[in-house]
Amino acid sequence: MSQKKGFFRSLFRSINVLRLVIINIVFFFFFFLFLAALQEGGNKKQPVKKLEQNSVLLINPSGFLSEEERDFDFAKLVFRDEKQIVSVSSIIRALKQAAYDRRIDCVFFDLSGLSGWSSGYFSDFAAALQEYKKSGKKLYVFSNSYSLAKYYLASFADEIILDPLGSVDLSGFYNESLFFGGMEEKFDIHWNVVQAGAYKSMAETYSQKEMSEGVKENHRALFTNIWENYIKEVATNRNLPTDVILHYVDNYLDLLKNHNGDPAETALSAKLVTKIASYEDAEVDLGLVDKDTFFENKNFISLDDYNFYYSHSESTNKIGIIYLKGAISSYGTRQNDAVTSGYMLDLFDLAVNDPDVKAIVLRIDSGGGEVFASEEIRRAVERCIVRAKKPVVVSMGAVAASGAYWIASSADYIFASPYTITGSIGVLAVMPTFEAALQKYLGITVDGVYLHKFRPYTGVKNMSETDKSLLQFEIMSIYKNFITKVSTGRKLSFDKVSDIAGGKVYSGATAKNLGLVDELGNLSDAIAYAAKLADCDGYSTKVIKRPLSYKEELLKSLMEAKAEMNISSNDFRILYELLSLRSKRGVYVYTPVKLQWNTNDYL
Repeated sequence: MSQKKGFFRSLFRSINVLRLVIINIVFFFFFFLFLAALQEGGNKKQPVKKLEQNSVLLINPSGFLSEEERDFDFAKLVFRDEKQIVSVSSIIRALKQAAYDRRIDCVFFDLSGLSGWSSGYFSDFAAALQEYKKSGKKLYVFSNSYSLAKYYLASFADEIILDPLGSVDLSGFYNESLFFGGMEEKFDIHWNVVQAGAYKSMAETYSQKEMSEGVKENHRALFTNIWENYIKEVATNRNLPTDVILHYVDNYLDLLKNHNGDPAETALSAKLVTKIASYEDAEVDLGLVDKDTFFENKNFISLDDYNFYYSHSESTNKIGIIYLKGAISSYGTRQNDAVTSGYMLDLFDLAVNDPDVKAIVLRIDSGGGEVFASEEIRRAVERCIVRAKKPVVVSMGAVAASGAYWIASSADYIFASPYTITGSIGVLAVMPTFEAALQKYLGITVDGVYLHKFRPYTGVKNMSETDKSLLQFEIMSIYKNFITKVSTGRKLSFDKVSDIAGGKVYSGATAKNLGLVDELGNLSDAIAYAAKLADCDGYSTKVIKRPLSYKEELLKSLMEAKAEMNISSNDFRILYELLSLRSKRGVYVYTPVKLQWNTNDYL
């Protein structure tokens, strides 16, 4: 007996030692990672190369494009093989500086490794590239394939180089959505959908199995307007008739057959590219690299190294930039595709209480979200203008619709891009009930005592007609409130806003004609106008960020690394955004409409 006790005592002692060893290994692993992260964040990176005369600015980042720069990214240390965040502003800043830098001879831009393109970046890139082109310096662009977004940027180049295995896909914009209407038949889940605005497409997501003709007509007009603008810009940049590009798009299959199924030769024949070559051969052909030794004929300097040398003057007059990106919610934490009202209020408070911040630019890329969260942020905009006397200018990115437009309407001035999707002035409520499903599949029934005729929504009991009528009145009240706020903010009559509301979406150009936005322009235009409103002769910009503790930064980087480094399909994007909307009353000002195109990322 004593031998058995001794055996088990020895066994448990060994297990305990093993447990402590494993805990210590894990602890020291993260401890050394933490120390390395501190060192990485604290040490300013030194450039690999010096900036010399006759240099070539080589822009070839690999990663996911984002407007927000991260000063310190712990995820880069841990997930070294993952795609990194590539700052849009870092590329634009380098292009603008290169235009006036006598040490830069030309720019070689490799687009192959970039993903996460958004139509919200088009106008900002266009302005930077046009400024660079005025200098007379050459711009060379290479990619293994060109999507609509990549080709838009490439159209500004003197040389457009395509890999022999690549293609140019200009198959047009589109938008598609998931529809959950069939779930009632299949799973007995009933969607109680109440809407104000016949064209509020999100309502159809739950109540229908397909898109209605009215919504299709509205979306078709929107995308046609944006497509025509795209073709016009690209044709002008390439000095080609628009018919040539349209012929390529409409007859692509026949053209491909005529070139033995070779997409690269098809694009070259249509004059969409100027050269077919691999990356290495392109450098040789352009005289940038010696064809025999493959040594550089010119001094190449990378984007990161070049931005190290670029120094912009700081001023005590700051224009604060606040980014509002993703579905707007009242609950949870800030995510890659969602933002909470609490987080935004913190940013506005930081901007208001910073004496150096003289004006604010609110950069929006959002389809809206919860009503009350949107209203909280709108009130913050109003407080900045009325109480703090700090002008607020809105710069619209790819999408600034529904609840996001609710917020924007109270700003002093609104800039939009021709590629912006905005409007969607409408409201809806979505309240699923599972009474039939619970009874059919689990044998669970619901009953109780109700003192009043209006029952609280629990999700397990079907809504009565009285409940639905009450909800309809609430939705119509919020809808009128929405129209009134737009009418007041935009100085338009109530009747005019009513006519252009109804949940309809518009391009930035159409919205300008309707009075929903003030001017077509990019983020830089909005910053300059905000400085003008604040009477700032000299100014610099400051991105408003809520300071994070080291613990928060480390946890945030680790938990969001996967989400930030990869992009999902549109269906999962919409599903993710819908799941992030958790209004207790189920009332939303949201639209899932976004510009999409074939990314051509086959490999």
